[in-house]
Amino acid sequence: NYTDIPAGPLQLRHLSDLYLHPNSLTGLRLTGAELAQWLERSVSLYHRILPDVADQDLIDPAFPSFNFDSIHGLTYQIDLSQPARFDAHGRVIDANARRITRLLHQGLPVQPDALFVLASNNYRSSGGAGFAGALPSNVIYDGDESNREVLEAFLRAGGQPTAVATPPWQFLPMPGASAVVEIALEAVGHLAEVQHLDLKPHAVSANGFRRFRLHL
Repeated sequence: NYTDIPAGPLQLRHLSDLYLHPNSLTGLRLTGAELAQWLERSVSLYHRILPDVADQDLIDPAFPSFNFDSIHGLTYQIDLSQPARFDAHGRVIDANARRITRLLHQGLPVQPDALFVLASNNYRSSGGAGFAGALPSNVIYDGDESNREVLEAFLRAGGQPTAVATPPWQFLPMPGASAVVEIALEAVGHLAEVQHLDLKPHAVSANGFRRFRLHL
């Protein structure tokens, strides 16, 4: 679930590190309500966090990490005190659960009936993993090139990756609670790049990953 590309010239093999699966680019016409449910499906990756309890496991290991999406162009908060709406397979387990709050587009609240075009991939748009609105009838663009080929063409044309200075989402503060997440050992050398998370190295787990404490 982790990749570490060394500083220096990108190699063709690094494209597989950046985009693992051979998907192609698609465009979906979705409503604001469907976007909100798309994100609810994604943030069901997290365990529910209890108030004033230290070192709770953050991520459900049964949840495939490739089903965690962020949506560029939106900002939002994630309320981990709420239960997950979906299970690891995309089935609704709590229809009343809502973790996504303050969902904004260009600084304004996303209206349920507003229309958007979401850039995604053919796995998602064909209904893979059960995301809201991922139906053939909502597909308005279905590309032939793989996403890896699109990325290669962008880089060969002189395109440069853009650093994300401000993450599009954040956890809703939960004073007194902390969570623990397992990350590759090499992550220690990159903590300065995610200062906003205030991650603290904790211990090395039995499976060889470094555990980090996240104060919420």
